[in-house]
Amino acid sequence: MDQEARQAFLICHRILYLNMRTISSLSISSRLRFEIVLTMTQLLEKSVLSLTYVLYYHDSIWSRILAYFTLMPIALSVMLGTSILLRRELESIFAVVGILVNLVVNDILKDIIQHPRPEGSGQPHYGMPSNHSQFSFQFSAYFTLWLLTRSRMSQMQKSMLVCVTWFSAFMIGYSRIHLGEHTEAQVWVGGILGCIMGWLWHVFGQVVARPYFGVIEDWPLARFFYLRDSGPIDDVMRFEYENHRKARAARLKLKN
Repeated sequence: MDQEARQAFLICHRILYLNMRTISSLSISSRLRFEIVLTMTQLLEKSVLSLTYVLYYHDSIWSRILAYFTLMPIALSVMLGTSILLRRELESIFAVVGILVNLVVNDILKDIIQHPRPEGSGQPHYGMPSNHSQFSFQFSAYFTLWLLTRSRMSQMQKSMLVCVTWFSAFMIGYSRIHLGEHTEAQVWVGGILGCIMGWLWHVFGQVVARPYFGVIEDWPLARFFYLRDSGPIDDVMRFEYENHRKARAARLKLKN
């Protein structure tokens, strides 16, 4: 790459990554704004990963912190997926299915309502209701109800987890407003719908799904993937540890 080409590359790079708000402030449609960003990245032979595509005010530490909050649903999804792979708990699988149902409902509502995002948003899709807000509040409502009805943690542990969960949910919703990706109405509607979806999924689990967890455990496919329901066990960690100690003692006895 010669000097002129390299200089042009650096200028485009600076425009794309350091002055993105210049594009966001133009009085054009969200779709056209997204196409401009996409075209610029294609010129740089790079593509935008929309999953983690977050614009923030690069001269504000607070804005950067909120950008991390807006990525929390992705981190939570990874955590739940990892939990399923390692633990194979039916409870975790049921919670993830509820999240997927919630996302499908959100997409359907967006296509029906077709409410545009605020001017300055870098996303081309509709904004009502907010996906991030609906996701975080649905999880918070479901997790809170699970703690109150199913968890055997101490009251102190439950209180701390509830506070952290709802604080994160409100911060995720606020981050979408601060970063200019949603209006206040879109965030509030998403939050209310998320709470309703979380409550409905909890009721569905209590009345319909959980009574069949024991039956599902005996399915050949469930046994093949080692799926289990540890809900009836009072202290899962202690139960697993004591069984580990018994197995270890048996191995040592065979060696001797």
